[in-house]
Amino acid sequence: MIANTQIFHDTLAWVINPKAMELDDFFGVYKSENNDWTDGCITNVFRQAKNDDSSRYKLITLDGPVEPTWVENFNSVLDDNKRLCFGKGDFIQMTPKMKVIIETSDLTQCSPATISRCSVIFMEEVEDMLPLKSFIKKWIISWPEILLEEVDRFDMAMNYFLEHICANFLEPHM
Repeated sequence: MIANTQIFHDTLAWVINPKAMELDDFFGVYKSENNDWTDGCITNVFRQAKNDDSSRYKLITLDGPVEPTWVENFNSVLDDNKRLCFGKGDFIQMTPKMKVIIETSDLTQCSPATISRCSVIFMEEVEDMLPLKSFIKKWIISWPEILLEEVDRFDMAMNYFLEHICANFLEPHM
């Protein structure tokens, strides 16, 4: 019997394409004439994530091209401070349950300072890449013993998924 083991964590997730909006719409804008700050998309999401008092993880994914106009402003999120700075010295401190993923196809617009703050996973699409099923088998080996009883059912479900559903979206090198 396994006691007190949690395999999956309840997670809130947001996916944002920073290039889909103007910089002021992404971060927010400070109007000096009336000393007023208006949240943008990312500041709004950070506030929601920070103010959620549940035990859920908060995963914020920035999916799209990386551009200096927004990524350099994100360095304080990526360094040890883990805070989104905006306005007149205001900031939103990330909680330990908040995580940020930057998903992009290239890093040519990133400075060395930005890249050095990130963990980078590079996945190149090549003909001799390991089949997806190899990754799944390796993952299954790490399962707790109680789940290993369900490997056959999981394998059947994955085969159905990979062959019937993904066939329309992925190239056939699995």
